[in-house]
Amino acid sequence: MSRQVKVSLGTWSTSSFGLERPADLEQTLKVAAAFGFDGVELAGFADHVTSDRYEQPAARRALSAMLDDLGLEPVLLAPAPHGRIDGLPPWPLTDDREAVALHDGWWAEFFGLAADLGIKRMRIDPGMRGPLPYGVDYDRVWDRLVGMFGRLAEQGAGIGCSVVWEVESGQPFNKPARS
Repeated sequence: MSRQVKVSLGTWSTSSFGLERPADLEQTLKVAAAFGFDGVELAGFADHVTSDRYEQPAARRALSAMLDDLGLEPVLLAPAPHGRIDGLPPWPLTDDREAVALHDGWWAEFFGLAADLGIKRMRIDPGMRGPLPYGVDYDRVWDRLVGMFGRLAEQGAGIGCSVVWEVESGQPFNKPARS
Protein backbone atom coordinates (compact mmCIF):
# COMPACT_ATOMS: atom_id res chain seq x y z
CA MET A 1 0.00 0.00 0.00
CA SER A 2 1.41 3.37 -0.96
CA ARG A 3 0.75 6.56 0.92
CA GLN A 4 1.29 10.13 -0.18
CA VAL A 5 3.41 12.09 2.26
CA LYS A 6 3.45 15.86 2.54
CA VAL A 7 6.47 17.65 3.91
CA SER A 8 5.01 20.62 5.69
CA LEU A 9 6.10 23.59 7.73
CA GLY A 10 4.11 25.23 10.51
CA THR A 11 3.77 28.93 9.77
CA TRP A 12 4.48 29.72 13.43
CA SER A 13 8.00 28.30 13.14
CA THR A 14 9.53 30.82 10.75
CA SER A 15 11.58 32.49 13.44
CA SER A 16 13.91 29.48 13.20
CA PHE A 17 14.92 30.68 9.71
CA GLY A 18 16.09 34.02 11.07
CA LEU A 19 13.17 35.99 9.64
CA GLU A 20 12.28 39.27 11.25
CA ARG A 21 9.85 38.58 14.06
CA PRO A 22 7.03 38.25 13.74
CA ALA A 23 7.16 37.11 10.14
CA ASP A 24 3.91 37.79 8.32
CA LEU A 25 1.98 35.05 6.56
CA GLU A 26 3.01 35.99 3.01
CA GLN A 27 6.71 36.04 3.93
CA THR A 28 6.35 32.72 5.75
CA LEU A 29 4.61 31.04 2.81
CA LYS A 30 7.25 32.27 0.36
CA VAL A 31 10.01 30.88 2.59
CA ALA A 32 8.22 27.52 2.90
CA ALA A 33 7.89 27.30 -0.89
CA ALA A 34 11.51 28.36 -1.43
CA PHE A 35 12.69 25.62 0.93
CA GLY A 36 10.76 23.06 -1.12
CA PHE A 37 7.93 22.28 1.27
CA ASP A 38 4.79 21.02 -0.42
CA GLY A 39 2.46 21.50 2.51
CA VAL A 40 1.92 24.08 5.19
CA GLU A 41 0.35 23.95 8.63
CA LEU A 42 -1.38 27.26 9.10
CA ALA A 43 -1.21 29.12 12.40
CA GLY A 44 -4.63 30.41 13.42
CA PHE A 45 -2.94 33.17 15.40
CA ALA A 46 -0.19 35.81 15.15
CA ASP A 47 -2.03 37.51 12.30
CA HIS A 48 -1.58 34.46 10.10
CA VAL A 49 -4.82 32.60 9.32
CA THR A 50 -7.35 33.86 11.82
CA SER A 51 -11.09 33.74 11.43
CA ASP A 52 -11.17 37.55 11.72
CA ARG A 53 -8.54 38.14 9.06
CA TYR A 54 -10.14 35.65 6.67
CA GLU A 55 -13.76 36.27 7.57
CA GLN A 56 -14.86 37.20 4.03
CA PRO A 57 -15.12 34.66 1.19
CA ALA A 58 -12.98 36.86 -1.09
CA ALA A 59 -10.14 36.87 1.43
CA ARG A 60 -10.36 33.08 1.72
CA ARG A 61 -10.27 32.69 -2.06
CA ALA A 62 -7.22 34.98 -2.26
CA LEU A 63 -5.42 32.93 0.39
CA SER A 64 -6.28 29.71 -1.42
CA ALA A 65 -4.96 31.18 -4.68
CA MET A 66 -1.73 32.31 -2.99
CA LEU A 67 -1.20 28.81 -1.59
CA ASP A 68 -1.86 27.27 -5.02
CA ASP A 69 0.51 29.71 -6.73
CA LEU A 70 3.26 28.75 -4.28
CA GLY A 71 2.58 25.01 -4.63
CA LEU A 72 1.62 24.67 -0.97
CA GLU A 73 -1.23 22.50 0.25
CA PRO A 74 -2.80 23.60 3.54
CA VAL A 75 -2.59 20.37 5.56
CA LEU A 76 -3.58 21.59 9.01
CA LEU A 77 -5.09 24.60 10.75
CA ALA A 78 -3.87 25.31 14.29
CA PRO A 79 -5.99 27.96 15.97
CA ALA A 80 -4.75 29.45 19.20
CA PRO A 81 -7.27 28.40 21.82
CA HIS A 82 -8.03 31.93 22.97
CA GLY A 83 -8.06 34.40 20.08
CA ARG A 84 -10.89 36.92 20.35
CA ILE A 85 -12.11 35.12 23.45
CA ASP A 86 -8.93 35.94 25.33
CA GLY A 87 -9.77 36.80 28.91
CA LEU A 88 -12.33 34.02 29.28
CA PRO A 89 -11.36 31.05 31.41
CA PRO A 90 -10.08 28.11 29.34
CA TRP A 91 -13.10 26.01 28.40
CA PRO A 92 -12.20 22.99 30.52
CA LEU A 93 -12.09 25.13 33.67
CA THR A 94 -15.52 26.72 33.45
CA ASP A 95 -19.12 25.66 33.99
CA ASP A 96 -20.30 29.03 32.69
CA ARG A 97 -22.61 28.16 29.77
CA GLU A 98 -22.19 31.56 28.16
CA ALA A 99 -18.38 31.23 28.19
CA VAL A 100 -18.58 27.69 26.79
CA ALA A 101 -20.96 28.91 24.05
CA LEU A 102 -18.47 31.66 23.12
CA HIS A 103 -15.69 29.06 22.90
CA ASP A 104 -17.92 26.77 20.80
CA GLY A 105 -18.74 29.62 18.41
CA TRP A 106 -15.11 30.60 18.09
CA TRP A 107 -14.11 27.05 17.14
CA ALA A 108 -17.05 26.88 14.69
CA GLU A 109 -15.62 29.90 12.85
CA PHE A 110 -12.35 28.03 12.37
CA PHE A 111 -14.14 24.92 11.10
CA GLY A 112 -15.82 27.12 8.47
CA LEU A 113 -12.44 28.52 7.52
CA ALA A 114 -10.95 25.01 7.32
CA ALA A 115 -13.83 23.85 5.11
CA ASP A 116 -13.42 26.79 2.74
CA LEU A 117 -9.67 26.18 2.44
CA GLY A 118 -10.03 22.40 2.03
CA ILE A 119 -8.08 21.69 5.21
CA LYS A 120 -8.55 18.13 6.46
CA ARG A 121 -7.00 18.45 9.95
CA MET A 122 -7.39 20.87 12.82
CA ARG A 123 -5.17 20.92 15.87
CA ILE A 124 -6.98 21.45 19.17
CA ASP A 125 -5.32 22.93 22.23
CA PRO A 126 -7.25 23.70 25.43
CA GLY A 127 -5.19 26.81 26.14
CA MET A 128 -4.33 25.73 29.64
CA ARG A 129 -1.03 25.54 31.42
CA GLY A 130 -0.60 23.07 34.23
CA PRO A 131 -0.77 22.13 36.89
CA LEU A 132 -4.45 22.68 37.49
CA PRO A 133 -5.31 25.51 39.89
CA TYR A 134 -5.83 24.61 43.54
CA GLY A 135 -9.37 23.63 44.38
CA VAL A 136 -10.21 22.45 40.85
CA ASP A 137 -11.69 18.98 40.63
CA TYR A 138 -9.46 16.92 38.32
CA ASP A 139 -12.20 14.50 37.21
CA ARG A 140 -14.66 17.29 36.49
CA VAL A 141 -12.17 19.26 34.39
CA TRP A 142 -11.10 16.07 32.60
CA ASP A 143 -14.74 15.28 31.76
CA ARG A 144 -15.29 18.82 30.42
CA LEU A 145 -12.15 18.58 28.31
CA VAL A 146 -13.10 15.20 26.86
CA GLY A 147 -16.65 16.44 26.22
CA MET A 148 -15.45 19.53 24.37
CA PHE A 149 -12.96 17.52 22.35
CA GLY A 150 -15.77 15.11 21.42
CA ARG A 151 -18.03 17.97 20.29
CA LEU A 152 -15.21 19.45 18.23
CA ALA A 153 -14.39 16.05 16.70
CA GLU A 154 -18.04 15.63 15.69
CA GLN A 155 -18.14 19.12 14.23
CA GLY A 156 -14.96 18.43 12.28
CA ALA A 157 -16.25 15.08 11.02
CA GLY A 158 -19.26 16.91 9.60
CA ILE A 159 -16.97 18.77 7.18
CA GLY A 160 -14.41 15.97 6.67
CA CYS A 161 -11.86 17.51 9.03
CA SER A 162 -10.05 15.33 11.57
CA VAL A 163 -9.45 16.87 14.96
CA VAL A 164 -6.10 16.15 16.56
CA TRP A 165 -4.92 16.89 20.08
CA GLU A 166 -1.78 18.93 20.53
CA VAL A 167 0.48 17.33 23.08
CA GLU A 168 2.52 20.22 24.34
CA SER A 169 4.61 20.46 27.45
CA GLY A 170 3.08 22.40 30.28
CA GLN A 171 -0.51 21.27 29.72
CA PRO A 172 -2.17 19.42 32.58
CA PHE A 173 -3.69 16.68 30.39
CA ASN A 174 -1.17 15.23 27.97
CA LYS A 175 -2.22 11.64 27.83
CA PRO A 176 -4.60 9.71 25.58
CA ALA A 177 -6.49 8.09 28.46
CA ARG A 178 -6.78 8.16 32.20
CA SER A 179 -4.20 6.06 33.95
